[in-house]
Amino acid sequence: MPTALALLAARKVSPQALVEAVYDLDDGLRAFEHATTPGVLKVLLRCYLPEGTPR
Repeated sequence: MPTALALLAARKVSPQALVEAVYDLDDGLRAFEHATTPGVLKVLLRCYLPEGTPR
């Protein structure tokens, strides 16, 4: 893990290239199923806070 972080920090690896797919939170089950596919490195869930919610 330290090697991967060093490569990311040095901008020698693009994190976008590691992302296979992005799903809305409502499609979370499908996202987890996709993440179990052999060879998939990263699947992201897009979460939205309701308007007016403090961060």
